[in-house]
Amino acid sequence: MTDREHAHLAYQAFPNRKSELYLHGMHEAVVARGWSCLPHLHHRMLEVNMTLRGEQTFYTDAERFALRDGDMLFVPPMRRHRYEATGSETTHYFVIHLQVEDQAYMRLMQGMQPLRAEAGSPLQRKLAPVAEAMLERLREGGGSSIPVVALAFELISALERDELRAMPPPEEPSARRLADAIALDIERLLAKPDPGDEMFRDADAPHRNWLDRIAAGLGISRRHCCRIFRDVYRMTPKAYYSLLRQQEAMHLLANTDMTLAAIAGRVGFENAQSFVRQFAKWTGETPGRFRRRERGQIEYLTPLELRL
Repeated sequence: MTDREHAHLAYQAFPNRKSELYLHGMHEAVVARGWSCLPHLHHRMLEVNMTLRGEQTFYTDAERFALRDGDMLFVPPMRRHRYEATGSETTHYFVIHLQVEDQAYMRLMQGMQPLRAEAGSPLQRKLAPVAEAMLERLREGGGSSIPVVALAFELISALERDELRAMPPPEEPSARRLADAIALDIERLLAKPDPGDEMFRDADAPHRNWLDRIAAGLGISRRHCCRIFRDVYRMTPKAYYSLLRQQEAMHLLANTDMTLAAIAGRVGFENAQSFVRQFAKWTGETPGRFRRRERGQIEYLTPLELRL
């Protein structure tokens, strides 16, 4: 035998791995009693909310609970929720949104419910120092993004190891894949259109008979489309479409200079007047007032282009 043939006394190959992480809308804030954010959700993002001081109440369609000093909350994708500052004084909090392009991790999160790690609990004692280190790095600014991203991976890795793997399995994979496909098609209705996409050759086409066309495109009936989506995501396709319209309108008002007419067309309204009336029903104020008050301040909404 040659020396080359003796080079490895033992050899074990491992599969190549790739996992991308996007951190969106990270912010800390101090808010007065009574502050609240509107109901919203994130399609492929895990939200981490840490109450640094004070008290806030977390609401979903099915439950609510208080978060106090040091408590951490983990909100899985596709959970409609909101917060309200309910303490006697101010509330100081830190929020992170994490999008993990890792199918294995996403499958683990599919069976997850909103998870509260109370101050002093084993999970909170393990993860709070990581979140606090992230916050300190963000406050320092400068340098590369690697230290913050490394801490984010440490956070979600510990969550996987200590919580996600012990959770019951999620829905049937085929049902989840179909519901995901429906959700993505709904998002495409509102995302910035690709001029080469046949769906957008007629500017008004995406919003006409949209549910029938999505179902037909996936080779299923409208009824089956609604049932699968509701079983997996606990809401109807129409409710998801309506919530996305509201979120995208709020995002565009707060973060772009698009006109009301352009935003109205983007989110599926025939004219600006109809959009203004519906926006007032959603938020209790006009789009113009909302834009002046929230200019550059909406950190908790995920732009549709990011989710796609």
